[in-house]
This record gives sequence, C-alpha cells and structure tokens, in this order.
Amino acid sequence: CCSESNAAASSAPKPAPVAKAAPKPATPIAKAAPPPPPAPAAKPAPVAKPAAPAVDNTGNKIVGTDDKGRTIYEGPRGGRYYINKNGHKEYIKH
Repeated sequence: CCSESNAAASSAPKPAPVAKAAPKPATPIAKAAPPPPPAPAAKPAPVAKPAAPAVDNTGNKIVGTDDKGRTIYEGPRGGRYYINKNGHKEYIKH
C-alpha cells in the first residue's frame, strides 16, 4: 500500500541545486567618529541678593566694631551704641 507511493515520490526528478554566489570579501567599513558628548547646559549666573543688614536680638542694626573690638549698633532713631560689660547700652557721642 504505502510502498508504491513512497517509491513514486523518490523516483521523481529533484530540482538541480542552485549554485551559491561566492561570498564577497569582507571590506572594513569606516566607522564614523562618535559624536562629541553634549555640552552641559549653561547655568544662569546666580543673582546677587542685597545683603540684609545684620540685626541683633533687639532688632537694632549692627553697624560695625570700634577700635576696642566692641560691636556697634544703631538704634531705631539713629543713635549708635555698644553694650558695656554690665549689659547696658553705652551711646557713642558723635
């Protein structure tokens, strides 16, 4: 039963093998140079804020120091003073 169909299939002519083209010699492909890394984004220059005047614990402005290193303050009405060793305000005569 089955032997006849297999015999017929095996006797059928097979197509001729197709000749493969010879492989092309490998040519080196010039690689493009990688692109340079992106430049870092320029940061805007920091905007200088006006310096807040230094203020002591009573809310008076610190003006500077005198020759003896004492901190000079300016009161709310413009008077200048320092704090003496007893903790009292000593006004400076101008």
